[in-house]
Amino acid sequence: MEDIFRLRFEVYCEEKGFLDPDDYPYGMEMDEFDEDAIHLVVHGDGDLPIGYMRLIDGVNGPGYPMFSHGMSVYDDFTLPPAGDAIEISRMIVRSDYRHAIRLTDDGFSRSSQVPACDAKNASDLVQFKLLRLMYRHAVDNDAGWIYAAMEPTLHRKFRMMGIPFGPIGPAADYFGEVKPYAMDLRHMEDVLAARFPRTLEFFESNLPDEDCTVVGPGDWSPPTSLSYAA
Repeated sequence: MEDIFRLRFEVYCEEKGFLDPDDYPYGMEMDEFDEDAIHLVVHGDGDLPIGYMRLIDGVNGPGYPMFSHGMSVYDDFTLPPAGDAIEISRMIVRSDYRHAIRLTDDGFSRSSQVPACDAKNASDLVQFKLLRLMYRHAVDNDAGWIYAAMEPTLHRKFRMMGIPFGPIGPAADYFGEVKPYAMDLRHMEDVLAARFPRTLEFFESNLPDEDCTVVGPGDWSPPTSLSYAA
């Protein structure tokens, strides 16, 4: 987990400047949502994380991050019942994959029984692998909705990939200017079936992916010397 928190520090503190590096003197970015989150890691052939995302069910711990940080929804959007939505948070593709066009097998040389998806490059593949783990967790836990706070550029990319998030509230300053979005997983399945059937098959496969690791609550312990910024 320390490698994950170091990656988050590199992206959120050093690269993007969303958080003050001085608040994290050990070079690891953590917050109050991590202890109860599901941590999804893509590592490919190596040991270090290439991609990362966490899932937060809003039931355990301090709730959903985007609402805890003051984001609101439009009056015409009805929030799903507690436990029926999962928020994706801290989605990261490591900079050497994000800033370079790599072939989909670059860093992923192991053969896999998981069906192929519609990734155009390695960065896309990392995101698809994270989203597949998200989908599998949601299905296994009877969650029908996904929340995310994101920039418009990521929203547009997701829609081009067949991941149909829609805005549910006004923009706010939350690690940059972002909007809250939501996605009905049944609608996502319909969109993928019509436009990207290979990706839907990839998502629906329950075969293990050797390029990924899922870390749940109780599977790790924060370093004793480390605390998160309030």
